[in-house]
Amino acid sequence: MKDLPATLHVEEEDIMRILKLPDIKHLLFEVRHMSRYIEEKFLFKSIAFKTIFQDHIQEARDHIYHIEVKALEQQCIEDGFIRGFLKGVCLMQRKTRVQVEDGFPSGFYGDEIESELQKAFDLDVDDETDLDRLDLSPSFKPRDRASAV
Repeated sequence: MKDLPATLHVEEEDIMRILKLPDIKHLLFEVRHMSRYIEEKFLFKSIAFKTIFQDHIQEARDHIYHIEVKALEQQCIEDGFIRGFLKGVCLMQRKTRVQVEDGFPSGFYGDEIESELQKAFDLDVDDETDLDRLDLSPSFKPRDRASAV
């Protein structure tokens, strides 16, 4: 400080008077107190930020989990319907002792029927033109009542 020009030279007493401190020891005490206060404040804010961040992560995980669970439930319902439908057809064939050849073309096995039913589940319910895009045999396509009679 003594190397500074006289106009910029600030002495220790001037600093003490500006900061309103009685001596250097008191200044050291204030600096330590302020640094401790800043550390505690920073620590508190960092812990609060970490907690908020973890809460947001947990909310995102919960949201993704609920979406995946709903999709899995929907898939299980569809798969259950398809299996139930096929079991119902097999049960009716056993009970009536009649093979349903008109309903299922020859060479059309359970896996193929299941894949066709899965395609039907993938359709948008409101869009009836999607039925034309399915590769279904004539026995699977909806019939008019007039042609069925």
